[in-house]
This record gives sequence, C-alpha cells and structure tokens, in this order.
Amino acid sequence: MYVDGEKFVSLIATYCKDKGYPEKSYLPMFCKDFDLSYNQWHAYTKGKQVVGTKIIQRLIDIFPKMNLNWFIKDEPNMFIGVEKHSMVEEPLVKYGKVVSNLELMHKLEEMHADIKKQYQN
Repeated sequence: MYVDGEKFVSLIATYCKDKGYPEKSYLPMFCKDFDLSYNQWHAYTKGKQVVGTKIIQRLIDIFPKMNLNWFIKDEPNMFIGVEKHSMVEEPLVKYGKVVSNLELMHKLEEMHADIKKQYQN
C-alpha cells in the first residue's frame, strides 16, 4: 500500500527530537538505533517504496501508541490518546513551562490535515 512519505518523516522526527539528535542525522540515527536499512527507509520517507504489513508491524513495535488511522487514512492525531485541540484554546505556555515539541508537532499535523481537507473541497 502507498503511504505518504511525510508520515515516516513525522514519526522519525518525533523519535529523534526526543533523543536530542541533530536534525540532519534523524534518518541515519533512527535506522542505526533500530537496525534498519537506511536505503529502504529513505525510500519510505520519499514515498517511493510500497509499505507492507511487516513494516507496519515494525512501526507498531517502535511506536506502540501510533494511530494506524492517522498512518493509513490521514486522521489528525499521530498517536492514540492524544486529544484534538485548537491552537487558540491551548497556549504554547502552560503553568510557566513551554509545551513539548511532541505536543506542538501534533498540533501542526492537525492544522496540516485541516488545510488539506479545505483544499480538496
């Protein structure tokens, strides 16, 4: 099945940001950490490789809370259990601390999905 390469990029970025890896080394470090083929995963990030059930299972092993409906069907939330919020309702600073990169990334993905829907209509 075809899956947009940006889905892979988002998952890999989420993992690597949490690890504190430099942005230019996200894919190589991700592949190294999970003993994956760089060339194969590079093709996934570019949308040039068909995704099979083994790859989806591998992603679920790495990201147990990944929302398969997001991955396959473009639902707005990347991970299960993440509530959908409006950017207006939730400020970037809560209780004196900055919202995590993961939370910000989820919000940006939701906005991206909403914009895509508007342009498709």
